[in-house]
Amino acid sequence: MAEIRFYHLQSQTIEQALPKLAELVLKSGNKGIIKVADKNIAKQIDKALWAYSPESFLPHDVEGSKYPKEQELFITSREENPAEAKMALFVNCEKLEDLSLFDRVLYMFEGKLDKIITTAREDYKNYKTQGHEMSYWQQSDQGRWEQKA
Repeated sequence: MAEIRFYHLQSQTIEQALPKLAELVLKSGNKGIIKVADKNIAKQIDKALWAYSPESFLPHDVEGSKYPKEQELFITSREENPAEAKMALFVNCEKLEDLSLFDRVLYMFEGKLDKIITTAREDYKNYKTQGHEMSYWQQSDQGRWEQKA
C-alpha cells in the first residue's frame, strides 16, 4: 500500500508550492510523476518547474517528450508512468488508478474551490478505506505545512 499525503493549499497556488515538493522527491533519490488534468496545466507546471529557483534545477519533461523513460520528473495528463517512478504528485484531485506502482503519493489541492475540496475529501475517505497510510497537511497563512491528521 502507498503512503498518501494530502497537501491542502491555503496561501499559495499549485505553481508556487509544487516545485518545493518536487525538489523533495528528487532529494529522496526517487523519480516522480506529476498527474495533471490536461496539457494546458502540464505547460503551467512545466513553466513553474523551470522558473522555480535560479539555484535549483528540477530535471523534468512533459507527456509527448522524446525520452519519457529517462525523466526524473514527468508531467502527464494520461494514465501512464513511463519512467517507473515510485512517487506521484497528484494535482487538484487528478490521480492514477494503479497506486500499487508507488511508495508515496503527494496529493496537492487548492482550497478555494468547493468542488475540489469535496472531491479531495471523498478521495481521502476512499484511500483510507482501501488501507493506505494517510496523512493530511494544511498550509498556514505563512505558507508552512502543518500536519492536521
